[in-house]
Amino acid sequence: MIVLAAFPQSANSTIIECSVFASKSLKVTDLETLKMHTSSEIDQMIANAQESRRQESSSSFAASALQAHMNELLELHLSAERRAGAEIHPAAQNQNFSMEGKADDQCKKVSPGVLSDLLTSSRSL
Repeated sequence: MIVLAAFPQSANSTIIECSVFASKSLKVTDLETLKMHTSSEIDQMIANAQESRRQESSSSFAASALQAHMNELLELHLSAERRAGAEIHPAAQNQNFSMEGKADDQCKKVSPGVLSDLLTSSRSL
């Protein structure tokens, strides 16, 4: 039986302890083979963990780019509300009956497709 234990030492360093338990004594060549095989498996686990971290990093970058763009759109919407002097509801229908409705229609003219363009571009990151 093999028992692996990992002990983090710092942000960039971990000690891995390998203990081998057997009911009969093993030959030196068997131990060397076991050591090489175990070392190879540990290297593979490290590579998989690093790849997962890279993928998480790139997906969080796309999410942060999307969030930044959403913040920008929100700021534009808020400034349009300040200029109009009233709340603007872009999803409401037939708002041309008041100044607020006209401002909503202006926001509708500016924003169609912006979010879908952003989602398409962030998927390609």
